[in-house]
Amino acid sequence: MTPLSRHIAYGLQIASEISWPLLAPGAEGPADVIVKVGRGPRPNRANFCAPVYRSPGHNAAGMPYLDVAMADAEGGSPWLIRHHGEAGSIDFLLDAGNSITVWRDTQVAPCDLAAYFTGPVLGHLLRMRGQVALHGGFVSHRGQGVGVLAGKGGGKSTLVAALAKTGVAVLADDVGALARDGHGGWQVASGYPCLRVWDDTQAAVGFQPDELAGPVVTFEAKHYVALDEAPLRFEANSRPLRALVVLGERQHREDAVIKRLAPGPAIAALLANVYAPRAGGIAMRGRDLACAGELSQSITICKVSLPEGIGWLRQHAARLLDRVLGHG
Repeated sequence: MTPLSRHIAYGLQIASEISWPLLAPGAEGPADVIVKVGRGPRPNRANFCAPVYRSPGHNAAGMPYLDVAMADAEGGSPWLIRHHGEAGSIDFLLDAGNSITVWRDTQVAPCDLAAYFTGPVLGHLLRMRGQVALHGGFVSHRGQGVGVLAGKGGGKSTLVAALAKTGVAVLADDVGALARDGHGGWQVASGYPCLRVWDDTQAAVGFQPDELAGPVVTFEAKHYVALDEAPLRFEANSRPLRALVVLGERQHREDAVIKRLAPGPAIAALLANVYAPRAGGIAMRGRDLACAGELSQSITICKVSLPEGIGWLRQHAARLLDRVLGHG
């Protein structure tokens, strides 16, 4: 029997035949998720008749880097996540919310395997388990969880990186797994102790070469930043979710503009940033709506327009969190 390595991410205890160095060590005992190496034939894409997502980026052969599909439109198991790389492909078969089977061509780079597992695969697995997650960056400030949401290219990675550089602890990058805390509030789970940062953001925020921990994938100019030495910190425990920052367009101003969103716009912003919204069928989308409605009533959700340029962030990033929390 292949020995299992133990990891934890997004509140899930993972026992895996594949070691995932990016993830924090997990506990011995019962696991929420078992990861196995595929030893039989690969899944047939034709058996997954409900498409979920195809990335706009393609490899040289014209195949999408990421292709996600379900067995049926109502979200029944299994789900197939396929990565088409330049050197080969990876298949992840998700079943029943507690099993992931992985097939990988030997020439596929380990970084590509890890990036898809820690992002889309675990994000979709949370969805399969009925758990709502938000696509964004999350930090822990004064013991409270604060999330940063934005559309693609909207600056969430830059803001989280700037916060990390000032000593604010990072909870999760890319996927914020939410859960009710049993007392009418919400918790956001810890992810893994790295940031994914574009190369231009690294230079702008001021990360040094020795703070980088290797490329995220082989086909993008993005690197990991390890959260293991001061001032960079990783928060390994879940934190109560107190506020969400929805980034608007940058403005020609000397200071940030912060406006608390009314429930309607807040719900719309939340639904626009649900992780894997097209997976799980109608029932899961109804759960998204219910979750968004509860969050809009129970936490601070602010639209924030930052000044242009990185200089303001370097000086005022941490103070921004106090201002957002003060809008509660």
